[in-house]
Amino acid sequence: MKNNPLNFRAYALLALLTASAWLLWTWGGHWGQINLPEAQDSDGLSGFTEVRIRIPKKGMWRLRLAREIALEKGVLLDMDNPWIGAKVMDGSKEIPAKIRLKGDWTDHLRENKWSFRVEIKDTASAFGLQVFNLQHPKSREYLDEWLFHEVLRLEDLLTTRYDFVRLYINGSNLGIYALEEHFADQLVQSNRRIHGPLFKFQEEGMWEARVKALQDSFFPYMDLPLYPSAHVEAFGFKKGVQDSIWNRQHRNGQILMTRYKEGKASAGQLFDVSRLAAAYALMDVFGAYHGLIWHNRRYYFNPAIQKLEMVVYDAYSGMPETDVEAPFLGYARNSNTQIQNVPGSDLDSYLFRDEGFLRAYYAFLWKFSDPAQLQNWGCSLASEVQKREDYLRQEFWSYRFDWKRFANRASRIRRVLTDSQLGELMVETIEEDLGARDYRIRNRSPLAYDVEGYILQAYDGVNAPDSLELRLEKAPQIKVLGRSDSNK
Repeated sequence: MKNNPLNFRAYALLALLTASAWLLWTWGGHWGQINLPEAQDSDGLSGFTEVRIRIPKKGMWRLRLAREIALEKGVLLDMDNPWIGAKVMDGSKEIPAKIRLKGDWTDHLRENKWSFRVEIKDTASAFGLQVFNLQHPKSREYLDEWLFHEVLRLEDLLTTRYDFVRLYINGSNLGIYALEEHFADQLVQSNRRIHGPLFKFQEEGMWEARVKALQDSFFPYMDLPLYPSAHVEAFGFKKGVQDSIWNRQHRNGQILMTRYKEGKASAGQLFDVSRLAAAYALMDVFGAYHGLIWHNRRYYFNPAIQKLEMVVYDAYSGMPETDVEAPFLGYARNSNTQIQNVPGSDLDSYLFRDEGFLRAYYAFLWKFSDPAQLQNWGCSLASEVQKREDYLRQEFWSYRFDWKRFANRASRIRRVLTDSQLGELMVETIEEDLGARDYRIRNRSPLAYDVEGYILQAYDGVNAPDSLELRLEKAPQIKVLGRSDSNK
């Protein structure tokens, strides 16, 4: 009997489908086409952690499906991103956990280095963390993010723990990943603060709107009140709601967050002003502006002082620093000049009108742009930077860390502060009366200035917003805010 060509094609198709199904079913044991070298222990590198995670085959199917949906939509939404049961190895211990994809944009899901969020179940932890993220080192500009976090810690500012690990899933070596702490109690404890809630602005509605905008070019995304409609929410609310002390802290913190969002209180009433100003000045020196976008911001309510502290993280987005036209965030904030491309400029506009914040901010700009300060940081961290650069180059062989980029940014800030032109200030004598003089001082400079002198009277109702009218005993001394004889 002759073979029927149609039967042959049917058998071939069935064989192909069977083989494809088998490959997909065994996906849990083989993570795509990956052939990366094993980590080689050498001097200084043996301390880097290996993260080993086991995910059931059905769970791998669900992760793959969530990824495909995200790639189709262009955005990873919570509703499409289920938690999957998993096991995490910490030394010889196998710890129950759950895992999901991580990231908003699909750059976190391309090729074989998908980004993940891992949460350890119950009250256990792995590597000292209860919740952490795993992502391509490029997504936070490799060592740039690590260095920024270390400097934040040196200055006693709140940040997440961040380092590099080698990731294995179901035995497959996925190479070097950046591991970042997520928002849980350990974050507060590791920063030597007392237990208190962590807050953010709810962002899911914004991402749903972005999906619609990607699907429909006429969708009025830019006209939507996304930030005004975003409510304040606390991390771990469901776990903390049974604790009366946490409930009271949550309520107090939420009041401050709401006042901050609506601009209804001064910086000193809401924040630890010194730490907030230091954080902004460091973001300027390091060009670390990505975390200032409103939906990336995170805050801690410190019960000891009943005020908020910013948790500084997510400094870079895998691209060069935001193309901010100004040399630093406070530049031209004392006038009507609009500086373009400043993340969160509307949210922070009132901060730069607050004298307490502005004085502290300028003081830290002077301090952190000092070449001696950068040298101190560099000396403190040089050996650890070199270890991590060597480790990253095992996989990313062309990578080179560039310290000069930060030194150049600091130098530019310093140059603007020191080369300011007093000619941009107009000082007029209005009238003289019994030895005293009335002066009108108009600031047309993009910087803030100190007016020093014995003030007999300050006048209200000055018409021009950039003017000040004062009665002084003698002509005022004027200098850039925060400048002293030690600021060369």
